[in-house]
Amino acid sequence: MSLDPRRLRLFATVARAGSISGAAADLGVSQPALSEQLRTFEQECGQPLLIRHARGVRPTAVGERLVEMAARIDRVLGEASDVLARRPPSEALKVGMSSTAAFLLPALVQRFATVRPITRVWLQQGDTRLLEGRVADGALPLALVAGNGRSSKVTSETYRHDHLVPVCAPDWPLPRVVAMQDLVKWPIIWRESGSGSRSVIEKKLGLRMKPSDPIMEGLSAQLSAAKAGLGIAFVSELVVADELRAGSLRVVPIAEARVRRRLTWIFGGGRAVGVAGQLVAFAQRELARQGRIVV
Repeated sequence: MSLDPRRLRLFATVARAGSISGAAADLGVSQPALSEQLRTFEQECGQPLLIRHARGVRPTAVGERLVEMAARIDRVLGEASDVLARRPPSEALKVGMSSTAAFLLPALVQRFATVRPITRVWLQQGDTRLLEGRVADGALPLALVAGNGRSSKVTSETYRHDHLVPVCAPDWPLPRVVAMQDLVKWPIIWRESGSGSRSVIEKKLGLRMKPSDPIMEGLSAQLSAAKAGLGIAFVSELVVADELRAGSLRVVPIAEARVRRRLTWIFGGGRAVGVAGQLVAFAQRELARQGRIVV
């Protein structure tokens, strides 16, 4: 019997989540597509692996053993890749990053550098449109941005998912009950044209900039403007976590204004190559070890 390792990982993710719908949301796939993959995997195994109940699913005794084996396989594959990556450096690492990515990428690169020595790190920040252009013309081999690449000259590969949330100063005069239509009444602090975050908010929420709305060049300026009380800012939930814990910002409580989006690697050609490709592979292995497979 030969098992599909990708389906084994999907099954393990569902088993850990305890819910097919929850796992589908985490993986960024439709529930019917994930259910079909699970049915195929159970057929390959020749027996049911999940017990369905009112609150979701749980693995059978055999399913629990497969979950443990999937974790071991991921660890072994990661260790093997890390061993192979330990060779003398032959090139520098040059990566573009959007404002949100700038809060994630340096730490990722530092972890990568412990298993793959490199001659030099060069991280270049810019908005999504600018970075896409530099990847398309060959000036950058790789960039991490919000959303998908819009040019036919670049290839996109999802790294992970993120949420944009509306935040404001702690003393902003919010009413007791807040609705989506209230956003139209208040000033929204927009990012510059070309920003991936701005594009997502315009497309998914249908919001448009009013003549009096402030515009900020860069995420740091947008956060500072929100703290100063200039309006409502839509920012990455990953980025703003420290400010929320410290109380220097608070989330505007509108559930439907929380927007899910992708953080995406973009590169030229069909795949990332060289040290840039190794960074992408390393990042995906990290997520797999955490049980956060992105498909």
